[in-house]
Amino acid sequence: MSRPADPQRRETILQAAMQLFQEKGYSETRLSDIAERAGIVTSTLYLYFDSKEAMVQAIAENLLRTLGGQLLPLLENLGSRDDLERCVEKFMDFATEKDRLLRLWRLDSGLRGVPLFNIRSPQGPLFQKVMRLLEKQMDDGMLNRYDPALLIHICIGLARWIFESVPLLKDEQERMQFRNNCVDWLCNALLPCGTAVSV
Repeated sequence: MSRPADPQRRETILQAAMQLFQEKGYSETRLSDIAERAGIVTSTLYLYFDSKEAMVQAIAENLLRTLGGQLLPLLENLGSRDDLERCVEKFMDFATEKDRLLRLWRLDSGLRGVPLFNIRSPQGPLFQKVMRLLEKQMDDGMLNRYDPALLIHICIGLARWIFESVPLLKDEQERMQFRNNCVDWLCNALLPCGTAVSV
């Protein structure tokens, strides 16, 4: 279906949907609620999105792009424990700040009934860029050698684990222990022998 070229209206609809999904839940939010919040008639929604599911998918994609934009500079250099600590902290901060949106990301995966990413062929420019960054660091001996697509899949799994776990942490001590465990695991998995030392 052809979509009109009004990115501002599309963004207004997405913002309205996002707010309502967080306030009322996905199931309880009606298309008419989203239209009212966006200041449009319900039929206009269909010019931009086929369904609520399509809105959730668009929100999830925007969230992933935001996270990718924040992580890419950190992924350019993963050769030390400090580098990996910064990445884990970024994931944890993101999980804290965007907890309710991350629930929509998980909902998107469930609605589609398929893995969010294909392990053998990550799609899109973000994944291709991450693959190139990881391949270069493996070629330079900064990281252990893995299939880059498999490594991305492992990192996505770790990110999901962090996103699920961080909201459940009770206090700063639990948060620090969780962070250190994640960093230790990454150091042992990614850094060549001799550099993966726990502090």
